[in-house]
Amino acid sequence: MDFIHFDRTDASIVKSIKQRDLLYTWLRIQNRKAGLPQIKDFQPARFEEELPELMFYDVIRENETPRFLVVKDGARLISSFGFSGKGKFLDDMIDAKLWAFTRPIYFECVERRIPVYSAFTVHDLQGRPVLYERLLLPFGNERGVGQMIASLKSICWDGGFENRDLMRPQGNDPVYVTRAIIDASAPARPSKSAAVADDVVEI
Repeated sequence: MDFIHFDRTDASIVKSIKQRDLLYTWLRIQNRKAGLPQIKDFQPARFEEELPELMFYDVIRENETPRFLVVKDGARLISSFGFSGKGKFLDDMIDAKLWAFTRPIYFECVERRIPVYSAFTVHDLQGRPVLYERLLLPFGNERGVGQMIASLKSICWDGGFENRDLMRPQGNDPVYVTRAIIDASAPARPSKSAAVADDVVEI
């Protein structure tokens, strides 16, 4: 793929209230430790409620190239992909064409060691557009990123949508509207609207 541009912004770019809770927890730990948070210290409020929409990875380096081993995936994400990825590398788990869109975002998070937010549109089995918001949170130590959590939220402004096989590769390329690194030192963005609620509607 061609060079991918990432905006540099503050936490206000994240629309989901629940994703913001995850992000603010990560930022507080980073500020306290002055370095990458460790995953054992990451205990946001109502964490159990978020597990269906979270994926947990171990970051494995092969010839200096990071790979992402799925150690836990939530029930709604299993439905979106059509199968569980537990025990599989992300690049083996999803279609190569979809991985080409996804890889730069995961690599950016590992290289910069800070959260990365992206938003993209896909279509459900009935052809309805669904906006997906992905927040990547890195964890590790002074040697680099060793674990990662991905939060994925789906929104359909036209009403209900079908979550099943939402991430299928056939003719369903994601169209990205946002790719951003979240830097606490970045200038605050002008306030346009409040964070959206997390009432996901599906059928």
